Amino acid sequence: MAVATGGDFAGATPPAPMPKKVLSVAEKPSVAKELAAILSGGNPSRRSGPAKYNALWDFTTALDGGQCQMTMTSVTGHLMELDFGDGHRKWGSCDPVELFDAPVFMGVPDEKKDLEAQLQQAVAGCDELILWLDCDREGEAIGFEVIQVCTKRRPRLRVRRARFSALIPADIHRAMRTLVQPDKNASDAVAARQEVDLRLGAAFTRLQTKTLQNRFEGLDSLLSYGPCQFPTMWFVEQRAERIAAFVAEDFWKIELAHEATDEAGSPMRCSFNWARGHLFDRLAVLVLYEACVRRGVASIVSVGRRQTRKWRPSPLATVELQKDASRKLRIPSDKAMEIAEQLYQEGYLSYPRTETDKFKEGFDLRGLIQAQTADGRWAAHANELLNGGFEWPRDGGHDDNAHPPIHPVKEGSALTGDRAKLYEYVARRFLGCCSRDALGDETNVEAELAGERFKTSGLMVTELNFLKVYTYERWAARNIPVFHEGEHFTPSSLRMAQGSTTAPSPLTEAELIAEMDTNEIGTDATIAEHIKKVLERDYCTKQRQGAVEYFYPTPTGKMLLKGYRPLGFDLGKPTLRAEMERKQNAVAAGQLSKAQCVREIVDIMRDLYRNAARNVGSLVAAARAEFAPIDASRWPAQRLAGGPVHCGGCGGPMQLHVKPQQGG
Repeated sequence: MAVATGGDFAGATPPAPMPKKVLSVAEKPSVAKELAAILSGGNPSRRSGPAKYNALWDFTTALDGGQCQMTMTSVTGHLMELDFGDGHRKWGSCDPVELFDAPVFMGVPDEKKDLEAQLQQAVAGCDELILWLDCDREGEAIGFEVIQVCTKRRPRLRVRRARFSALIPADIHRAMRTLVQPDKNASDAVAARQEVDLRLGAAFTRLQTKTLQNRFEGLDSLLSYGPCQFPTMWFVEQRAERIAAFVAEDFWKIELAHEATDEAGSPMRCSFNWARGHLFDRLAVLVLYEACVRRGVASIVSVGRRQTRKWRPSPLATVELQKDASRKLRIPSDKAMEIAEQLYQEGYLSYPRTETDKFKEGFDLRGLIQAQTADGRWAAHANELLNGGFEWPRDGGHDDNAHPPIHPVKEGSALTGDRAKLYEYVARRFLGCCSRDALGDETNVEAELAGERFKTSGLMVTELNFLKVYTYERWAARNIPVFHEGEHFTPSSLRMAQGSTTAPSPLTEAELIAEMDTNEIGTDATIAEHIKKVLERDYCTKQRQGAVEYFYPTPTGKMLLKGYRPLGFDLGKPTLRAEMERKQNAVAAGQLSKAQCVREIVDIMRDLYRNAARNVGSLVAAARAEFAPIDASRWPAQRLAGGPVHCGGCGGPMQLHVKPQQGG
């Protein structure tokens, strides 16, 4: 029989296992702070590491039915950058066509080495890594960058990913209970886009800049190419060309009006619209008009009454938020997205980058409505919804299966400025989409005079419903006299009017966003960035006329677009970029490999580049049409290292001229 000796006693309780150590990583310091507060129950311990702006938070929290010791920290967007090696990175290091096939490398840039060091220190001794990056493709790609850095230190690390849409306790604790595997396909789609943009952008940017920079007045800066920048300014330029080519055309129409009295005896004027609209043949309209004058008396041929409705808004997705921020709130799309991101990080809004415009069955809408009863601006309407006025929102038809539509998470009456304006729009839109449609009674009247038909309609709004809270839309009543079928009347006014067609207006930001979305230029999350970029590059400009801002192409933007057209392709046409987006979507869906996606796109663009490089005279001619050439004879000439160089456009010899004031 064995006998226990020393401190060993039969039946003694073994020591409790040490809780496992977990590193959690968020996309931004503010999100890490909020997550730590929620998961710790409000009592995390803060400390500093090598990255002075990215705090580390230590606490104990529940995980997988037990407790774990968690450290929460963050990155600041992408941790790594894609670039060429030394033999291709510098402008003079190679022929730009080599950039389509040159090796590329992913690495942590010098300015983020402190973050790399912090992650590798923090993950030491950890059993698991949990990724709390934004739940979109870009966040997925950042997550795999974090994985790459952390597994260098801990190769056997278990990695999982939290999926959440709002920084509120219920959503965060649910995410902790339902951790999933990171999505490699989504990350690969971003990696494919990064590589395509790097190769195409570097090659065409070098071609354009080397060909045109400092040869024309005003072209002394970088002339960048971006696969989304060019289509963005293409939409603006196409509208400008339509305006320039527009020729006004006169038309004529017949206008009929009738005056009567209402039930109270007050005068009421009613205008009828000619069923033909208008005609461009003056003589034809004159003949019809004279027949109406000779007849003199009109007859009511039909009176129809029906209940009609004004549809409530659908749940809110990112593209619609950007359009309405520009159109209704006068907030530029890039600023609107910046504000929405801040409000999300502070727990006021759900995640603002989503393609979904329908709520899934079972979503706790009543709880969100209840939170809005604390805001006096629409508390009464919120209470109406809770007390029988609620109707499940109508589906918008899009679902990215990642995030719900954008909605308020908590009340925001303390917000100010543009933050308050954007929050108010989201809150009113949410309450509006949970309300019933507005209802009205519409009367449609058709009159006949000398064989010509004229129509008018009246509207009595019977139930405002969603319009009581969603104040960004109106539905005005239209009063008309009471008409009866077979009734005759003598028009109080009958005239032949002349008008003319008008040119289309320049693009507004809302219209530009709609064009980009329809043509698959960028994503819901990047459209605003592309618009901002073409403005920064001076490829487009934005000018205010009254209360509306319009987009116009600049001489630089027009020159770059027109410079490629004589070569047989339009580098700005959206079909090219849309095809790239479709291939990247196929990567995200697991239908196409990253390498195959990149190869197919690069093969097409390499041929286009070679054509452009052989015919740079086309770019020069386009620049000459917009800018004055610089007299190079005023500059001292220098011999080019490596022997003579010949112009790719005309074949003539070239010399390098140096501006003395610039030194190169």
